[in-house]
Amino acid sequence: MPQVLNGGKSGLEMLATEKEHLLPEMPRYDTARTAEPRADKYSTIMVDSCHYSVPDSLVGQFIFVKVYPDKIICYHDGKEVARHKKRSSRHQWFIDISHYIKTLKSKPGALKRSVAFSQVKPALKDIYQRYYRGAEKAFIELIELISEEGMDRIEDAIKALARMGPNNVETEKIKAIVKRNTAIPERKKSINTSDTEVSSHKITAELDRILNEGTFEKSEVSTA
Repeated sequence: MPQVLNGGKSGLEMLATEKEHLLPEMPRYDTARTAEPRADKYSTIMVDSCHYSVPDSLVGQFIFVKVYPDKIICYHDGKEVARHKKRSSRHQWFIDISHYIKTLKSKPGALKRSVAFSQVKPALKDIYQRYYRGAEKAFIELIELISEEGMDRIEDAIKALARMGPNNVETEKIKAIVKRNTAIPERKKSINTSDTEVSSHKITAELDRILNEGTFEKSEVSTA
């Protein structure tokens, strides 16, 4: 008597059963090699003899690193904390100044002598030379703002303020313009509004007044 295979199920019936145990889609094939170096006292990790910076709050921590042919992505506690272009040189240091906000805030005078400052992008270095020489603390606050809001939005705010004169370019004013351009309709103010909020609203109101006084055409403000 011939043996009945698979309980007498047809091929389609067997496929339907197997589908319940299949993955919804093919898993992504990741070509990266991985490593888990510890961030040294300079807040860098070493990959292929080169040093790459990570946030200075992670000194002494193990960093999970994915090394691709063209980039390096660093993770801590499952979150991306740094990303660098993969370099082919050896024994070099590649530093992102935004990774050193905590350190620079405690030692603002060390900014210009730091390796981090020597490697900032030309656009950011130009902003320092034009508006922040001798005001390192305010410049560090600007770097922190750039890390939160992006360089494009900061540059737009600086251009708007610079039209009124270079002395108008200040971090607090830049912050106020960025906030104004991204704010949702303001809710009714609480009776217990904090001093910081009151100050912020005053700065924003003053900038609105200046920008619309006719110093330059209103159409310019809307496209700044």
